[in-house]
Amino acid sequence: MPNIIAVIHLTLNKPIVIGRNPELCSYVVTDALVSGVHCKLYAVRSPCGGIIISCQDVSRNGILLNGQCIRKTSIILMDGDMFQLPNSLVFTCIHIWLGSAEKLSLFEPTPPLQPIHKRIGKYVVTSQCLGTGSFATVHLTLDPDNHRQVACKSIRTKRDSEVGQVMKEVRILMTLKHPNINEIYDTEENKKFIHIFLQLCTGGDLFTYITNYSAEGNRICEAEAKYIMYQLLKGLNRKTSFSTVQALILAFSLQISDLPAPTRTRKHSIMPSDCWSAGVILYIMLSGSHPFDNEPRPSSCSVIWGENSHQSYANVDIKVKQKIIYADVEYHQDPWKELEDGMYFKIQ
Repeated sequence: MPNIIAVIHLTLNKPIVIGRNPELCSYVVTDALVSGVHCKLYAVRSPCGGIIISCQDVSRNGILLNGQCIRKTSIILMDGDMFQLPNSLVFTCIHIWLGSAEKLSLFEPTPPLQPIHKRIGKYVVTSQCLGTGSFATVHLTLDPDNHRQVACKSIRTKRDSEVGQVMKEVRILMTLKHPNINEIYDTEENKKFIHIFLQLCTGGDLFTYITNYSAEGNRICEAEAKYIMYQLLKGLNRKTSFSTVQALILAFSLQISDLPAPTRTRKHSIMPSDCWSAGVILYIMLSGSHPFDNEPRPSSCSVIWGENSHQSYANVDIKVKQKIIYADVEYHQDPWKELEDGMYFKIQ
């Protein structure tokens, strides 16, 4: 008898629920060890232009990811990954890659490169990069002892004195336990690198979430913006100088990074710059545009590259800085129309 292959087609922002309960699940599996709602599959846009596929285990018996047991957590599924329901079906994750004319990034691999692995302490760090910055990279990592995936942030230090300062701040972060602060689980030092193992956020970042709405001509509704800001401010008002803010949306943990860092005070109070940044985020969520950086940028086709082009960009930057200094915010008519309850919304 030939094998029967069932295909689950997962698309952006349309989760699929797998389990035994036909009233709650979009894909029903009736095997005894499968929970009523066993796991949920999501696809969201990645900050780097691709797609993040994640699986959230909500079952009694967990799932197997490439043979490793995963329990009560969310994981990222890469192309070729296999996850199995207990004593039941095995699913293979296949990413369908865009043709060259549809690619969002010039260097997007087709097909995807197969990740390699490196053992650091008790963790298995993969070459799958989740993010990169000037001094650090973040890689997808497996924590076999705790049946979960984590993120490994590897910071390259240039001087021995930097190691002590970084580790001092990391130890402070490790004492924090808050649902809106990214939790640090462990650290390892390896020659010129400090490896920080922290909570994995599988739902992308808030900026991509917002811009996805804007690209479709929509804006985040006031109720959802209020919900996001409530969680963001809970994280910011934690009495510490080293908060990483998170917001929980649609069962995802969306990390908000690169907010201006507060300086230390005796009371560890948050800086006005944090509140200002939160206000900018709120404006963008409600309006779909930036409050200050809305000057038209010179097109590469309309200017001659050279001194004139550089000056054009410099002039735009000067205007943006002046708007920020003098709080010159333009409230265009459309986003701030009369609300459904008949009241006008205005920020003082």
